[in-house]
This record gives sequence, C-alpha cells and structure tokens, in this order.
Amino acid sequence: MLLLEIAAGHCFPAWEALGVNFLGVLITLTVPYWIGYSAGGDAVIRLRERYPRFAVLVEKQEESSFFLCFFLRAISCLPGDIVTMYLGASRTPFWKNVAAGTLAVVPGMVLATLMGSSIQNPQSPVFWLSALLTVVLSTGSGLLYFLYRRRLGKRNLPEDREGRQAP
Repeated sequence: MLLLEIAAGHCFPAWEALGVNFLGVLITLTVPYWIGYSAGGDAVIRLRERYPRFAVLVEKQEESSFFLCFFLRAISCLPGDIVTMYLGASRTPFWKNVAAGTLAVVPGMVLATLMGSSIQNPQSPVFWLSALLTVVLSTGSGLLYFLYRRRLGKRNLPEDREGRQAP
C-alpha cells in the first residue's frame, strides 16, 4: 500500500492523489470485509464451537470492536486484507471496521502521498518531514503494540468456561 500511495502522490497533483488514495483505503476496508463476511462466518462459528478459548476471545473482541479495528490497522505490521477478512467473518459491525480503519490508516496515507508528491525533490522539507513522520508513525505503532501486549500480560487474558486462560 505504501508504494501505491507514494506512486499516486507522484502521478497526480497532491489533492487528487489524496482523493485517489482515500478511495483506495475505502476499497481495502470494504471488499475484503464482505469476502470474509460471506465466506468466513461459518468457519468462525465452527472454531467457536470447537475451541472454547477462541469463543472467549471473540466475545471479548465484541466488547471493544471499534478499538480492535483501529488497533489492528494502526500497528500496520499485520496483513491488512487478512485482518479485514477476519473482521468480516467474525461479524464485526461494518461501520466500525470502516470508521476505525480509516482513522488508523489515513495519517500514514497522507504522509505517503505527500512524500510521493515531493519525491522528485528529495531535498525539500516536505519530503524529509513526511519520510521522518512515516518512520515515527511505523516505529510508534510497533512500540504501541509491544506496550499493549506487555500490559495485557497473562493476568488479563480471558478465561474459558473451564477456567483456563486463553493464549
């Protein structure tokens, strides 16, 4: 996605490139969602029935689905299409997927677009500022995920019906 956003920034005027890239974000949050929704729902049901721990995790996910949609997109180290298909298969509300996913993805998309618009002038402040902020955003999302996982720890993981903690 990053390379496509940079390429759009290079090929179109900045405002048009932002529009093209925003449309791309909406497509990547919509098409895989509906594929997962239509094709993966039965698989999630079977997994919930077979693995009680998974059922507990899905129930916890339902309590904070907006945050989950935002977080899975913000960390940007997971494959976006797979994440979106899972959200569709697990019946996460569509509007939460689109709204939270858009909030998480748009800052990086804007930076990549601006970098692409100034790529022929790598000495420009716009290029360096957007490149620096892209690195900061990526590093920050990785750090956020690390801190989240560390804080979550074993003590806060949900238990299944038999009292075992989920992985």
